[in-house]
Amino acid sequence: MFRYYIIAIVAGNVIIGAVNGIVGLPGHTALSATLVCLGVSVLFTVLEFCLDAVIAWLTRLLPEGAVDPHLRMYRVAKWEKKLYRRLGIVAWKDKIPEAGGLLAKFQKKKVLDFRDNAYLMSFMRESVYAEIMHVISAFAGFVFPLICLLLPGWAWLVRMALPVALVNFVLQVLPVMVQRYVRPQLMRVYERNREREQRAVKSGL
Repeated sequence: MFRYYIIAIVAGNVIIGAVNGIVGLPGHTALSATLVCLGVSVLFTVLEFCLDAVIAWLTRLLPEGAVDPHLRMYRVAKWEKKLYRRLGIVAWKDKIPEAGGLLAKFQKKKVLDFRDNAYLMSFMRESVYAEIMHVISAFAGFVFPLICLLLPGWAWLVRMALPVALVNFVLQVLPVMVQRYVRPQLMRVYERNREREQRAVKSGL
């Protein structure tokens, strides 16, 4: 599933390089300007990737209490779920890469046991971890164009850094939408399981 993201990143870099090549750079031909801008956009892409990796690692340091799916901040409103459905999330959610197995050895691509509440809670906690990480990464990526804008003589780099940050933003927001679409469904199953267990305990008494 990573191929879709790879295609988006490669296509984004090619477009950024080509457009900036057409706009031009002082002292460069159209071809050399394209190559320079392509190289710079690839560099910013690598920097974005490294920043995302650091954020992912730092996010894992959060205590379990901070990623409790019952917390109000992680609840999903009805209008939000309707919005995701209108955006056709059912058709493309499975195409979004899942890296949970790399960070926590917990794969969220498919629910393996709907009757095990301990497993479902772990799944939802991992979903919250992923949501936090992707939200932070989406906005943190804009630090690079901001830095370029503040550096005298290097403001032209914003033309590469900003589009890369925008691509990163989109690629980070998509998995956030998936997490927030799937988690309420798991929560309903979790609550039904708990009610069933409580009834079983009462009937046993």
